[in-house]
Amino acid sequence: MLPRSLTLAAFAGAMFLPLTGAAKPVTLKYRIAQTTEQTVDATAAGQGEQKVRIGYVAFLTVVLDDSAGGRTVRATVDSISADSLADANFVAPILSAKGTTGTGFVDTAGKLNGFESADTAQAIQMGTLRGLVTSLFPKVKATAKAGETWTDTTQTTDSVGPGPTTRSAVTNYKASAGTASALKYDMTSSYSVAGSAANGVVYEGSGRNVGSFQRAPEGYMVEGTFNDNSDLSLTHPSLTEPMPVANVSTVSIALLK
Repeated sequence: MLPRSLTLAAFAGAMFLPLTGAAKPVTLKYRIAQTTEQTVDATAAGQGEQKVRIGYVAFLTVVLDDSAGGRTVRATVDSISADSLADANFVAPILSAKGTTGTGFVDTAGKLNGFESADTAQAIQMGTLRGLVTSLFPKVKATAKAGETWTDTTQTTDSVGPGPTTRSAVTNYKASAGTASALKYDMTSSYSVAGSAANGVVYEGSGRNVGSFQRAPEGYMVEGTFNDNSDLSLTHPSLTEPMPVANVSTVSIALLK
């Protein structure tokens, strides 16, 4: 997951009137840190190898409220800052997600649905926010118990951000006992990805994601760490040959007490 993932969350405030006797909304505070090292072979552009570092730490507030068939979700990026070695030009779009808000719905399987922002002009910021929030609600086998293993095959398409991105993945899971009532999941995922950007750039490639996380019975993540490696081929309209791009990313997620 990156978070990939690279893959953050905030929610535009709809007011919910609780029914008599209904459970009170649950407020969660998260810290998400991600670092990506990118190596671009720009030989096709008449340049040599280029390296870029993108690193940030984000703090989010997520509010869950009971609803038929799941829970409504409201999220806000309270703050987000770059690490000291991050490339300012590349991390700037991510940092602009500070204050972004959005709303969505998490079903009983833990899948985040219909997550949108009140401001449709915030395409890049919303893409960052959606990535952050999605990472907090990992979709796993609903009936999973400690000791079980299984494999999931998924395909997703996200049109929010620089351009549409399609991802196909095969993920192996193993569940074990976590802290308190949470279950721990160890996962290994192999995936392929393809997408495009408004400037005519297209890319495709494959990668591998290895992670471990704990998930509360209500579906939200308690903590997690993930390592992602991908090799992509990027094609620009002005170039006759594609440029190889290698990415190495790490993500850590913590529910703050």
